[in-house]
Amino acid sequence: MWLGPRPRVFIMEPDKIKEMTTKVYDFQKPDTSPLFKLVASGFANYDGDKWAKHRKIVSPAFNVEKMKVVCDVPLITCKIMVNSINYMVNLDHVENCEIVVHYVIEFTTILTLI
Repeated sequence: MWLGPRPRVFIMEPDKIKEMTTKVYDFQKPDTSPLFKLVASGFANYDGDKWAKHRKIVSPAFNVEKMKVVCDVPLITCKIMVNSINYMVNLDHVENCEIVVHYVIEFTTILTLI
């Protein structure tokens, strides 16, 4: 895919992504614009040994069991939101109704944070 004047390749296979992230010298990151380096400084811009060191530090935080817990929170939040909307729609007993979604999102956010 072309992104502006530069071609980009998007990898969707987990095995290939793992191979690319572990072989830091075989697969170099493309040069980024100075604006990107200014806005997204840090881990995203590291290369070589520095990137490998930081990847080793953060890897335990991204194991499968920890990610399952993190992924459950948005799922539960969405279920609460959908159930709230369904309740409001059924409460009016009308075919057409209008719901202010902002209040539903606000309510769901508060419930999630508690």
